[in-house]
Amino acid sequence: MKVRRIISTLDFSVAFGAIFGGAVAILNPTNPLGLSNDALVNGPFNSFLIPGLFLFLILGCMNLLAGIMTIKQWPSYNYVNILMGLILCMWIIIQCYVLWEIIFLHFLFFIISLIQIWLGIRESKSAK
Repeated sequence: MKVRRIISTLDFSVAFGAIFGGAVAILNPTNPLGLSNDALVNGPFNSFLIPGLFLFLILGCMNLLAGIMTIKQWPSYNYVNILMGLILCMWIIIQCYVLWEIIFLHFLFFIISLIQIWLGIRESKSAK
């Protein structure tokens, strides 16, 4: 019970941040939160629209769904959490490469992704 509460809290925290950040990037794809398109020099996009959509839909909405699945103990909720942790981990690594910098939030969300993966694996083993 306690582990599921931790996982769902992480899911909802990631979802909130991703929905907010994604919405900002979708609404202002050329300068979200003061970040210039010049920051995308190492990436495949000319604006933040596509990354914003990914952030909003995949990391935001899917983590929201993962949190709900975890609370309701839907079948395979633990595997969804592992998947969301892996996606977040890759997102952070790619984002650091594209932006060519690492800030505290990158470090924080990378750690969160590892915790999501670890707790998802732990829950999948205890469900057997």
